[in-house]
Amino acid sequence: METVISGSFAIGSWQWARWLVSKLPMAIVGPTFNTLRKTWKGISKPTKRQGLAETKFVETDTSDRWQEVVAHRSIKTMFEKE
Repeated sequence: METVISGSFAIGSWQWARWLVSKLPMAIVGPTFNTLRKTWKGISKPTKRQGLAETKFVETDTSDRWQEVVAHRSIKTMFEKE
C-alpha cells in the first residue's frame, strides 16, 4: 500500500505529469480520478479496520483533569444502566 501512495506522490511531483493532466479534458480526468479513489478506498478499507475491535486502551494519566473525566464516565455509566 505504501508503495502505491509513494509512487502516486512521486509521479505527481513531476512537472511534465502535471502538465499532461492539465491538457486532458475534465470529462476524462474527473471520472478517472473518482474511479481510482473509490477503488483505492475499497482496497484499503480492510487494512484500516484490521484489528480495530480488539484495540485495548491503557489509562496511565493521573492528572486531576483525567481523574475528573474518569469519575464523570463512571457516574454516566451508572445512570445508563438503570
